[in-house]
Amino acid sequence: MLDRLMYKVNGFRITTAALSVVSLAFFAGAMIPSDLWAQFLILFSYGRDIMHLPTIIVASRIATATIAVVCAVIAIPRVRTRFLNLVFPLPPDKFAPVEIELSAASNCKTTIALFALTLPIAVSLIINPAWTRRMLREDTGYEWVTAVLYFAAFCVMCVVVMRAFRFQQPVGISHFIWIILGILLLFVGLEEVSYFQRQLGFDTPDQWKELNMQEEFNLHNVATGLLNRVMALAIVTCGVFLPVIASFSRRFSYLLVRLNLRLPTGAAVLVFAYGTICATPQRFNVAVLDEQRWLYWAVVVVFIVLLRREFRRNRAAFWPLLAFFTLLLLSKIFFAAFDYRFPVGNYIEEYKEFLFSLAFLLFTLTLSMRVGKRQTGENISTANKTRV
Repeated sequence: MLDRLMYKVNGFRITTAALSVVSLAFFAGAMIPSDLWAQFLILFSYGRDIMHLPTIIVASRIATATIAVVCAVIAIPRVRTRFLNLVFPLPPDKFAPVEIELSAASNCKTTIALFALTLPIAVSLIINPAWTRRMLREDTGYEWVTAVLYFAAFCVMCVVVMRAFRFQQPVGISHFIWIILGILLLFVGLEEVSYFQRQLGFDTPDQWKELNMQEEFNLHNVATGLLNRVMALAIVTCGVFLPVIASFSRRFSYLLVRLNLRLPTGAAVLVFAYGTICATPQRFNVAVLDEQRWLYWAVVVVFIVLLRREFRRNRAAFWPLLAFFTLLLLSKIFFAAFDYRFPVGNYIEEYKEFLFSLAFLLFTLTLSMRVGKRQTGENISTANKTRV
């Protein structure tokens, strides 16, 4: 009993010290001169010019100072305990974390499907890289299939929203999140085809041509690339990191159940992770501050943790998951090796977008079958194991 108490006390001390250091670091960051802020932002944008730079610097300072204040407040043990109990209340004793559904059959089928989808691209790169460019360039099959998958996911989300408003009462935060997700899926699908610009035959405004790398009527090709990076971070966080956190944390899982929120599971998580690894830039020697480089390694670490857990509790699911992880690493090495000889990074980006659209469709189809199922207080553990 005394050892357990000392462990908790030491844990509180370590957490308090860590949060205090983080708070001081963010306070120091908020106080650095504006010219250093400008250099950092330009470096983060790969050396491109940034519009409204002074305004962005002020906004960055405010955000940094806010994070510092929040960390300083949460560093106080009593405040931290109350904050956790308020935001992440303790679940009932029999409540189990939401499973990520990495079954042996699902892992095996997803790995085989991803290998089959990647094989034609790999073969075309080996035989003639020009075939890959023709296969993945603008206005070809992959781009249109990606757009169609996003539009299909949007239609499924419309069904999800109708089911949520019909069966899940009272109206809560989950209803508005499903509406926002549906709008975002429609937005991304229209972005993929540049709002049917070439089909409808309207020109890009001259001022927008100067900002857009491909001179198209869309936002994701704007020179700074900020939208692409924010979307990539959001997709990987919601598609890979949060489902894994929910499978380990009872508090976070309980919060999801209370809010009637559901996260991707099974095949959708694997496809999101594989799409992240196939993202650009492909080379390993990219800038240290490149967020996509850290996303690669974060996904790798997450799957090492999952492999360790599955090895201990479910050997049947471990081996197919290990096969997927091997495919993940080999695909990254293969695309990186070819990108040194033949710059195909931008074309592989099209393949990544196709994989993301496929993952969203899988998620929305699963969501349509599970939203509206009642979760009663008597059977909260069983409802939780229905799995997000």
